Amino acid sequence: MKKLITLVFLLSSIQIFSQEESIDSGNFEEMKQKMMTRIDKRIADINEHKACVSAASDIEQLKECRKKNKQKKHHDKGIKKRMGKMGDM
Repeated sequence: MKKLITLVFLLSSIQIFSQEESIDSGNFEEMKQKMMTRIDKRIADINEHKACVSAASDIEQLKECRKKNKQKKHHDKGIKKRMGKMGDM
C-alpha cells in the first residue's frame, strides 16, 4: 500500500512539473498579451462607468449608470461562457 501511495505521489509530482514547464516556455507571450487585453478592457469599462457617474445629476441617473454597468458585466460573462464551450469542441 505504501508503494502504491508513493508511486501515485511521484507520478502526480512529475505531471505537475511538466505542466508548469509547458506554461512557462511555450505560451508566455500569448498569455501575457491576453492578460493585457483583458486588463485594458476592464479599465475601459471602469472609465465608462466613471464618466456615467460623473455626468449623473440625480439619483435616477446614478441608478441607470449602475444598471448599465451591471448589464454589461452579465453580458460579458455570457460571452465568456459561450467562448469556453466553443473551445471545448
